[in-house]
Amino acid sequence: MDILVYLLFFILVFIVLYQDTEERFIALFLGTILFPACVAIIKSPYFSPQNALLYGFFAVEIVKNYSKFKEDFLKFPLKIPLLIIAFSYLGTSFFNGGLWPKALYNIGRQIFENYAYIFAAYIVGSRVDFNSVLKKLFWPVVVYCGLGIFEGLFAVNYPYKWICSAFPVYDGYYDLASNISVRRAWRIRTCITTKHPTALGTLLCCLFLVYLPKLKDSQWSRWKTFGILGLLGLNLYLCGSRTALLCTGIAVAFFLIRRYHPGIKIFVVGACCFASVLYIHQAIEHFSQENRGSSISLRQEQLIFSALQIAESPIFGNGLFFTSKTIFE
Repeated sequence: MDILVYLLFFILVFIVLYQDTEERFIALFLGTILFPACVAIIKSPYFSPQNALLYGFFAVEIVKNYSKFKEDFLKFPLKIPLLIIAFSYLGTSFFNGGLWPKALYNIGRQIFENYAYIFAAYIVGSRVDFNSVLKKLFWPVVVYCGLGIFEGLFAVNYPYKWICSAFPVYDGYYDLASNISVRRAWRIRTCITTKHPTALGTLLCCLFLVYLPKLKDSQWSRWKTFGILGLLGLNLYLCGSRTALLCTGIAVAFFLIRRYHPGIKIFVVGACCFASVLYIHQAIEHFSQENRGSSISLRQEQLIFSALQIAESPIFGNGLFFTSKTIFE
């Protein structure tokens, strides 16, 4: 299995280095969801398969398509927000330890590895027909959903274990020496190759909303679209992320009524408000039960804890890696 995992990784690296922009973006996307962020090729400096594909994507863009890359960067609409974020990183680092070379290095990596994906998506969206990208992702997404159904049925996650075991560095939640299962006694949960079921829910919600408009696209078969939406919806249920289910449900409702007469929209909104008033008590009871995921009391404790931490240094924060290092430990 280690050989197969590395073979898959190097195939994706080859595509990122030698294929066109569309193929390279697909390889970057697949590599990002297949190789969890909790595995690394080397520990110091921490360098994961995701990092290798992301840095490779932009290295090729700069070398092969520099003029187009420069043009895309100048047109990129999120430069100002990302610049503000960068100054925030610099500010919190300066007031909590100084801007030493290592701090600048950490800041650069944090910003690039968190936000460069947005720019990669913008590059692809400005150069290729995104319909083509979605068509090429169709079967990989179907296979990925199949892995989720298998995990949901048998309460064991083999892909995650095989992939994480193949790499020399692992910093995840689960014990690779035993069968991995995130199912709970009171609900089904799956994570496939993501770090946590919540991350999987976010991914599936985004994929669902990307494929949903294809129901109105004459270039797409209705049965294929219904099929992939059905698989994504089933996996949304299996992953157990209530937030992802709620967001998807609201988005689908908006999609279905957005072209109707305003009176119908007002009626639907009113009906939803009326239903929420009727069932709010049951919802509060459900989310108040302890040992059943993130209860209301747990959320309140987290909120109070966060407010106290922010109150200690509301302007300049606590420096880099405060949450991941200090709080978690």
